[in-house]
Amino acid sequence: MSLARPNAIITMDGQKFTSAEAGLVSLRLDLGFNTHDRLEMTLWADSTLSNVSPGSELIIELSNELVSDNLRSSAGGLLGASNDNALWTGTIDIVQSNAGQLHLSGLASSAQLSQSRMSATWADQSITDIIKDMAGELDAEIEADLQLSNYSIDNSRSVWSYLYDLAQLTGAELSSAGGGGLRFILAAKGGASISLRYGADLIDWHLSEKQTSTLTLAAEHGASSSQGKEKWHWLAHDPVGAGADSTVIPSAFSSREAADLFSKAAQLRQKRSSMQGEVWVGGRIDLRPGGLVELTGLPRGDSGTLRIKAVTHQLDGQSGFITALAVEGYSESFGIGF
Repeated sequence: MSLARPNAIITMDGQKFTSAEAGLVSLRLDLGFNTHDRLEMTLWADSTLSNVSPGSELIIELSNELVSDNLRSSAGGLLGASNDNALWTGTIDIVQSNAGQLHLSGLASSAQLSQSRMSATWADQSITDIIKDMAGELDAEIEADLQLSNYSIDNSRSVWSYLYDLAQLTGAELSSAGGGGLRFILAAKGGASISLRYGADLIDWHLSEKQTSTLTLAAEHGASSSQGKEKWHWLAHDPVGAGADSTVIPSAFSSREAADLFSKAAQLRQKRSSMQGEVWVGGRIDLRPGGLVELTGLPRGDSGTLRIKAVTHQLDGQSGFITALAVEGYSESFGIGF
């Protein structure tokens, strides 16, 4: 028989510590879209990490260590302090202490983009190239192939806010990479779903279906689709048309292709929002925002494919290692397993 023993590897300023060596009391990681992943960690006051200060860089890795007949294996690949295995990489921004404990809070490395400002203009550039320029030295995983005739930003707002705008325009979502970079991934991305079984994997779940909000579509302001690419700067006379549904005209869209991409993404976003829920399982580091899961073997039937919007990993001495998921619908038809 194998038993799972929660474990953590904490790397501070390049030095690696186990949870026991660090005097770890509890740890929480909040991972999600369109926000910076956050770390909350409590240590004993005499921890070997007691010299931590705001600005210290940390890498967090979690696993369920399997212990069986004196043989140990780690479900999570904790073979060293490598960013390839990291769930969170970032910087401590708050340190609180009392007589017995030390509490640390930190934000993922992507948070630097909320502090960064720049002015730039791009002409006839792909969104991929624009994002790479904005991300600077941060590694970036980008899923976008739209070409923009013209795009400009100024230093009245943060770089992160402009990245968020681009994500909304193209049907993508922002998130932090475990290794410290930026993720700009398509919300409609497919892939194999992970089965979470009733009576085996699931601790609890809440799923609900709801009426969706009013849909807003997009139209192009330029005439590059009707008059030719070289005339992108010509204004379309009536891009929306009489009697049209609620429509926005983004300044970055001079082509119908870009507007159609926005409208399709809005339709898919509305469809996904019709199913919302929360799921709790034993610690699973393989579950991340954007992944697909299916709740199977439920008393009222399988859930159908669900998309993970946010993940919270909680590790402490009372509950062990628990993973909580915020989920939404993915396909056109949903099951009734709630």
